[in-house]
Amino acid sequence: FGSQFVATRHEELLPSSKEEVLRYLSSPLFKKIGVKTATKIVDALGDDALNKIKENNSILDGIVSEKQKESIVSQLEEADYLDEAIKLFMMDGLSMKMLLKIRSVYQDEMISKVKENPYKLVEDIDGFGFKLADALANKLGFDELDPNRIMAALLHSANQATFERSSTYTSIEAIINNFKKIIYNIDDESIDYYIAMLLKEGKLYKEDDRYYPYKQYEAELINSRV
Repeated sequence: FGSQFVATRHEELLPSSKEEVLRYLSSPLFKKIGVKTATKIVDALGDDALNKIKENNSILDGIVSEKQKESIVSQLEEADYLDEAIKLFMMDGLSMKMLLKIRSVYQDEMISKVKENPYKLVEDIDGFGFKLADALANKLGFDELDPNRIMAALLHSANQATFERSSTYTSIEAIINNFKKIIYNIDDESIDYYIAMLLKEGKLYKEDDRYYPYKQYEAELINSRV
């Protein structure tokens, strides 16, 4: 995934020195703001200009035009959002590239959707695996027997089983065997219930004694039509 987040350290995104603020405000991130306008803002508001604007954006009135003000406020709000997202996602194995990919899919609902069900990332975001989602869920305080975790672990176990046999399908025994390596303190009746839920939701398909994860099933259907 490229450079990874450092799990024990986080720095605020906004620059604070005069030189940094000037470079930041005159960068392509801020439409209609150039070096001249950026200098004008810093001269008027000082090195702490960005925090002052965040606290009360009307402070820009009389310094810049309304469109320039909108550009600055919008970008600072985006920076705040990404700062909050980085704090949420900060862990080993997750890159800024992946964070931006999640942002592009979920847009402004990224943080709320992830907090609601981090395991949904495995389905929605290409390259986001179960182990990473599980680590995120653990950070968010999800119970180890949370229904979302159980179903995600079962689907992960099915995918793993198909990979192990280099096939698009697997057996229920192989799925459960892999699953119990992840979650072992659960009864068989509950496992049957959640497998039935996956079948009902179309995330798992069953033909005779063959079980297909939905992506492999779709691939099988495409291949059968060729």
